Amino acid sequence: MAVFRRTVGEKEKQEIIKLLRKQIRTEKLCIDAYKKSVDEIQNEPVKKILRMIRLDSEKHIDILQASIDIIQGEDVLSEDKKHLKRGLRRHLELEKDSIDIANRILSEGWIKESEGLVELIKSWKNDEIRHHRLLRELSEKTYFRLNELDWIAVFRDEAFLEKRYLRSKRLKEKFED
Repeated sequence: MAVFRRTVGEKEKQEIIKLLRKQIRTEKLCIDAYKKSVDEIQNEPVKKILRMIRLDSEKHIDILQASIDIIQGEDVLSEDKKHLKRGLRRHLELEKDSIDIANRILSEGWIKESEGLVELIKSWKNDEIRHHRLLRELSEKTYFRLNELDWIAVFRDEAFLEKRYLRSKRLKEKFED
């Protein structure tokens, strides 16, 4: 269960958000640089590799923005995670074949002679493994804070914790109005 173990002050949150936004700007600069390089290079395999890295930077922006949204209070509850769980089931079906194909390709002796090609295939295979792990973990994690002294949280399920969290949030909002 991913939880914040202590109360986090607004100043601390804003500092992290500032760092995340700075990294988003950096990723955007990287994307622009990769686009420019792709336009200037004639070699198709190199262009594809640069586009692959550019796509990772675009993905990083989404990861960073999702982190900002969660820090700023966007709730991710079990109802929202049904899509992740469906994606996990489908991914499990496809992943085994993908990994088997990658292993088959990597077992070919003549493929091993090209270190760059081996790295590309391994990168693809590792992405497939990482995607599965990420979907599984994100579909099982909590996204709201729990107090480290909250022993009820240790013994209760996510549905109970979410209900309690939402009641507390509504009560807090009521008193703030």
